[in-house]
Amino acid sequence: MREDLIGRVNKIHLAPHNGLLPLFEAVVNSIYSIHQRKPATGKIDIIIRRDKSQAKIKKELCSDLISEFEIIDNGIGFDGANFESFGIADSRHKEKDGGKGIGRMMWLVAFEKAVINSSFKQDEDFFLRTFEFERTPDGVDPKKVEISKQTQKGWKTSIKLLRFNRRYAENTPKNLDAITKAILRHCYQYFLMESCPQIKIIDESENESINLNETYRNISTSKTAQYKIGKHDFEIRHVCVPRSIEDKHILHFCAHKRSVKEDTMKNRIPNLPASLPSENGSKFVYAGYISSTYLDDNVNPLRTDFDLNTDESFNYPEEIKWDEISNKSLEQASQFLSDFTNEIKKEKDEVIRSFVEKEAYQYRALIKHKPQVLDQISPDIIRSKNKLDLELYKLNQEYDLELNEKYKEIFEDKIEIDDIEEIKQYYSEFLQEWNERGISALAKYIVHRKATLDFLGKSIQKQNDGNYALEEGIHEVVFPLRCTSDDLPPNRMNLWIIDETLAYHKYLASDKYMDSLEIMDTDAHKRADLLIFKHPFAFNSSPAPSFGSIFIIEFKRPLRDDYTESENPINQISQYIEYLRSGRAKDKNGMQLIIPNSMPIHATIICTITPTLTAFAKRADFTQSFDGYRYFKFHKEYHAFMEIMSFETMLDNAKKRNAILFEKLGIDNYEFEQTDDTTLNRFVEELHE
Repeated sequence: MREDLIGRVNKIHLAPHNGLLPLFEAVVNSIYSIHQRKPATGKIDIIIRRDKSQAKIKKELCSDLISEFEIIDNGIGFDGANFESFGIADSRHKEKDGGKGIGRMMWLVAFEKAVINSSFKQDEDFFLRTFEFERTPDGVDPKKVEISKQTQKGWKTSIKLLRFNRRYAENTPKNLDAITKAILRHCYQYFLMESCPQIKIIDESENESINLNETYRNISTSKTAQYKIGKHDFEIRHVCVPRSIEDKHILHFCAHKRSVKEDTMKNRIPNLPASLPSENGSKFVYAGYISSTYLDDNVNPLRTDFDLNTDESFNYPEEIKWDEISNKSLEQASQFLSDFTNEIKKEKDEVIRSFVEKEAYQYRALIKHKPQVLDQISPDIIRSKNKLDLELYKLNQEYDLELNEKYKEIFEDKIEIDDIEEIKQYYSEFLQEWNERGISALAKYIVHRKATLDFLGKSIQKQNDGNYALEEGIHEVVFPLRCTSDDLPPNRMNLWIIDETLAYHKYLASDKYMDSLEIMDTDAHKRADLLIFKHPFAFNSSPAPSFGSIFIIEFKRPLRDDYTESENPINQISQYIEYLRSGRAKDKNGMQLIIPNSMPIHATIICTITPTLTAFAKRADFTQSFDGYRYFKFHKEYHAFMEIMSFETMLDNAKKRNAILFEKLGIDNYEFEQTDDTTLNRFVEELHE
């Protein structure tokens, strides 16, 4: 039966990223050819030639594409037996060495043709055989095969893979160093052999070369281990690869000494960092090379994958699923790396526990009841508090979900436990975790309050540039500017700094003009810093407003003392009160908004009480508090309580209200420091996040 080579080549699927596989096949063929001949020193040169038509493109955008490879060796060459085998599809000539007889066909998938010049010995004479391998029905045209007797003795075979298909050339590494690493990865097990030839790769266009054997010598082969999966024997070779050669931990599954499939180890072995320290202080990554006759027997013809059962619904006694091979091999790698990962785990856990105990109290319940989840945190991120906090937050969310599921089981009576003592134990453990989870969440909020007050205290002091913070910055800490309570969740409001009861409001507008508020219809273009409408105290059948009291808050810049009469803050809040009481505004239904005298209005100016403000307060008949940090007055005409409060009083009152909480948490004497370059605006952004 005659076979059409073109049809055979067309059926070969070679993914674009596998464009170097034809080169690997040629290199391995050269290695076998040298092993057949057994010279004192085997040599293989791999020459790269590039498409210089790309020279006009800047190198940083696109390196010159590779146009051809030439592989030169001093192996046995294309003698009669080897040339005959070359012309037979699926030849069994190298079957005992794992040869599939189709590797050379990949040459015609990725390249236009191959040109072969081979000097070999027959009997006592040397001959040169020259021929081309092309995409024709026969592959090699017998009429074009030339053979001549050589006067110069010596073995030399040159295989030129010409005109690299652009589809593959564009997806193939162009850098000499990257190609070197790819060959080492694929052919690593050949370099382990004492008879491994000297292999050099040469970039003819760049006039650069790399000796692969010297590069290999920088790789430390630690040891091998044998293990069984089912009835089949496997071997893993543990290799420590310098970070300069490889950049990630990886498992290589091999067939016939060639890497066929790679399995990433990222996030699969707990406490394994991106790289590991060697004894000389340099960094390395781990590579495991797995081999087995089972893998040899089940590799696909192109050596791009293994033909293994992946269907969980079918179980065949003699077959092993791919996941089982991968997981068992990963266990072997994990055991080898345990000396490193155990130390890393110990150090990592100490850093995490210290962070939680000192700064992230909300995760205490998590690390107490679910310490095993710490293994899910990469040791590479623990030096960044932000990244560590994010990872702990994710794990804590999962823990919350788990507890909520348990709660539902208990509430819906879905616990399938018969023994009464086990049920008691289950309930007891759940209640402990549930309570501690709540305590941790409360701890987080208390720490938030302490940090906010500490920073606010620094913000009202003179800054490094000699100036004081703007009132907008302090305002932002309490409540974000230019938004309403409908725009924000409660956790982004810090109204408790002024008064705990302000959190229980109906509607709040921050730095918004009255004519833009949804709660009223008015043409007044007035804007208070904070305008707060609180819920009514009781239901009322009369046509009264849907709120029970109003709070007006105005912030002024710390230590400001340049107020003019027109900028008098007392007049400012008086105008707001007068307008609200006047009845000129309408409610959202278009009805007149009457705010009766019986409805309380509280207006507070928060500022530094400077001489100018003191003079304004006295002229307006305000009463000074005993400590001198407050002025207050009940305005009989407006039926409003008016107050001037210093920043110090606001902070001191907030600290006193929270003191017992800080003390119980053990942070009453701890001060949250801010770095010199941390501005109020930056703190506010982080606070709102």
